[in-house]
Amino acid sequence: MKRTATSVKPFWHRFRPGVISSYFLAVFLYASLLTGTAAAILQSRLQTAANLRTANAYLGQEAVITRALQCDLKNQKTEDYVLQTGTVEAEIDFAGDTITVYVLQPHAEILSYEVHEGILYDYTCSRPQ
Repeated sequence: MKRTATSVKPFWHRFRPGVISSYFLAVFLYASLLTGTAAAILQSRLQTAANLRTANAYLGQEAVITRALQCDLKNQKTEDYVLQTGTVEAEIDFAGDTITVYVLQPHAEILSYEVHEGILYDYTCSRPQ
């Protein structure tokens, strides 16, 4: 018996011409989709971290001012003055049942506190964007 040598062809030769290009395009599009999604997730994480840094900075200075105002109210100090504590600089204006605080440094904002019977009840803030 005579054996004929059969040539072994790679698997991609079984398909029509142009099919390889289609597979490459599909893989390329899938890889692009994964890369784009990963970039969008990383960008949102970076934005979240930046927002948290900013929020913590504002909360830190608000805590310093709130403690100073509580001390002032316990000592019945109700005249306007400029607060300079650590890195926080603010102008405090007492006006009846409201206290308005203009924070100058480190992050500018305006705080408005409500006072009931010498106790801080609530506050609102407005920040420049």
